[in-house]
Amino acid sequence: MAEEMDYLPNEIIRMVQLGLKQEVLESRSVWLCVGCLACVSECPNGISLPEMMDTLRQIALEEKAEVREPEVVAFHQEFLGQVKRYGRLYELGFMARYRMKSLPALRDIPNYMKFMFSGRLSLLPERIHKRVDMKKLNEVCHV
Repeated sequence: MAEEMDYLPNEIIRMVQLGLKQEVLESRSVWLCVGCLACVSECPNGISLPEMMDTLRQIALEEKAEVREPEVVAFHQEFLGQVKRYGRLYELGFMARYRMKSLPALRDIPNYMKFMFSGRLSLLPERIHKRVDMKKLNEVCHV
C-alpha cells in the first residue's frame, strides 16, 4: 500500500519523532496501512508499524482529526464495533452496517447472497463464550 500513502512508513516514524502530530494524524498513510506485517520483517529496528498505525488511528479518532479516508474510518469503526458487540466478527452484520455508512449500500447484495447460499456467511451472529473476558480486553484497549 506504500504507493498509495502520502508518507512512507519510515517518514511517519520520523514525523512522530519530530512532533508533527497533526500532520501524522491527518495523513492518509495512517488509514491505508492494512496490517500485512510485511514491513515488520523488513524493519532493521524491529518496529511494529501495524501496531503503531493502529495506535495512531485511535488517537486520530479520539482527537477528531480530519480524516481524508472516510470509507476506511467507517470500516475501522464498524470492525471494532462488531468485535466489541459479539467478541468476534459477524460478517453479514459487518458488511451491511459498513455499506450503510460508506454507500452505495446495496451494491454488494449479490455477493452477500452468494456467500449465504454457499454456507460461508452466517445469517445470525455467533457470540464468544467468555464475553466477560472480552469486555475486560475492550476496557484495557479503550475500544
